[in-house]
Amino acid sequence: MFPRTSKQTIRSRQRLRLLRHVAAILLVAAVASWLLPTDLWRMPPSIAAQANPNVAEGSAWWQGRLDLGSRVGEIVRFEGRHYNIYPPLMSIAAFVLHPLSPGRVPGWCLLLTVGAALPFLAFLTFVRAARSSEWGAVLTVGYLFGSPLLPMLLHCWRSGSVYHVNQAVSQLGLLLLLYEYLGRRRMWVMGLGLAVGAWSRQCMILYAAAMLWAAWKPLCRPAARTPSGPREQVSASRTGAAKPVAACLVWLVVVAGVPLTLNHLKFGSPLESGYRFLDALAGDPFMPGGEGPGRGPFSLHYLPRNFYYMHLAVPRAEFVSGRLMYRGGVMGTSMWLTTPILLYCLLDVRRTWRDPDSRVLLFCAAAVMGVLLTYFNTGYAQRGYSRFTLDFVPALLVCIAPTVGGPLRRYVTPPLVAWSVLYFAWVTD
Repeated sequence: MFPRTSKQTIRSRQRLRLLRHVAAILLVAAVASWLLPTDLWRMPPSIAAQANPNVAEGSAWWQGRLDLGSRVGEIVRFEGRHYNIYPPLMSIAAFVLHPLSPGRVPGWCLLLTVGAALPFLAFLTFVRAARSSEWGAVLTVGYLFGSPLLPMLLHCWRSGSVYHVNQAVSQLGLLLLLYEYLGRRRMWVMGLGLAVGAWSRQCMILYAAAMLWAAWKPLCRPAARTPSGPREQVSASRTGAAKPVAACLVWLVVVAGVPLTLNHLKFGSPLESGYRFLDALAGDPFMPGGEGPGRGPFSLHYLPRNFYYMHLAVPRAEFVSGRLMYRGGVMGTSMWLTTPILLYCLLDVRRTWRDPDSRVLLFCAAAVMGVLLTYFNTGYAQRGYSRFTLDFVPALLVCIAPTVGGPLRRYVTPPLVAWSVLYFAWVTD
């Protein structure tokens, strides 16, 4: 027999890689079929304007108004009118879809985005980060079924609440940004991801630092010189490297400009988000100590309480009629206990800090966490988890992905993921 040609070898490797990807996808699908409640196997209901202020705002735009006309959920009253204060992505979607479905966002939109595209994009992102189909699948299972994402999806399907829909949709944008950050770093893809994230959750705008670094990094490399024309080569190289920076800046202007313009039109100032007019800041009965008056939506006063519920609060559970039920408050539970694979972040700080790309992601995650720790509430209501941690959990998982399958951790990672999966399947609601 003749030895295989290089083309044959390449093709066989490609087939093997494809088979491993397919096997990994089947693993995730098998876990999903076992764990997902029956609700998530059905078409989600439409999100009506009467239940979601973003959808109500999109409908109001069709009528030529910025105010909602009447109170819809937790909105604000400013100068005698009711306004939506939540990020504009779902409002834009409701406006675009209004001719097809007036006053509501069809359920198939949720199904195609957070029901189908989000899990697939998560798998691609973690496979790319871990450089392994098998460990990428393990991280995908941990993220989909062992993090607050699972209860977010359940609430999206059951109620279409603005909090849960925006939280889930923002994950799509963050994953898209992370996927491209780990790959070709095309500015239009990263910009689209940043827009989806920041127009769903305002704090996601802080991931602009990763986008800026991805655009700026080529300028930091020494330009290639050739004997035939070093000056021309250097000039062309610098010009080509500057294009991503220009594209990045354009995207940042668009991503920041849309919500700032809406703020100006509704409240008279680009920097006025309207959050300080929330009724909750006048004294929310569910917030311990009535902490709102005079402090505004962000204050260091909230930091100790938020830090406790995000990092230290212990999950309490008991058996009721033979079933494990969570019995405790709704303010939050430590992310280290509910998703213990994140403990690798603490063990890998030095390794992560040595890599500039990972260091930037770690900085972004820390900045987002810092903002959330000073916010006036913890993400209430959330029995047994902290939903705000979703704003940075994917970035942390990407940082630890290269080491989850190491010589020792290959025996530790699966039990940690299994713990999280079982916890979110049987303890939270």
